[in-house]
Amino acid sequence: MALLGRLVAILSVSLAACAGQRPLEFADIIGQREPFSPRLSPDGSWVAFLVRQASLPENASKVSLWLVAPGSPARRLLEAASIGSLEWMPGGSALTASLPRPGKAALWLIPLNGDGPRPLFEHPTRPMSYSWSPDGSKLLFVTAEEPPADQRDRIDREGVAYDETVHGIRSFTQRNWISPGAQRLWLWRRGGKAGGAH
Repeated sequence: MALLGRLVAILSVSLAACAGQRPLEFADIIGQREPFSPRLSPDGSWVAFLVRQASLPENASKVSLWLVAPGSPARRLLEAASIGSLEWMPGGSALTASLPRPGKAALWLIPLNGDGPRPLFEHPTRPMSYSWSPDGSKLLFVTAEEPPADQRDRIDREGVAYDETVHGIRSFTQRNWISPGAQRLWLWRRGGKAGGAH
């Protein structure tokens, strides 16, 4: 966790230096890098973390995956429109994450050597959360049912979905969230398909 503290301190110093040279502008705030989701490797020697950075001219944001070890510079492994559900493989040989790629890959395997991500297994719905078995042979994950057609239309139209009966007021601070539908627990074994139960 000391590494994460150092990263936040470096980003804070960068902001302070920028603000000391000229007045802080809206674009400065939007363009700041936001580190999140730090994950310590199983042996404690590496920290994988995500960095979100928005671009005002492009009206979009990107998320990048970084890897750092004490005494070494951080290196970027991957950049995408979004990266979610970041976890280490047991043994620390690779990372897994949910990526916005075509197809039905539920999770992607991300090698530490910088090679491109490879689909781990296919599933019609991306996991909300997951956990590896200690030997890495099995994966337990949770999915939520797709929202009904009228709610999907609302998401497309408004860019955000909400449930006023649950949340009371609209919140536009979250990314396209919905009140979760029925959840399902699945078990995937290497070399097989995922099987689940309610």
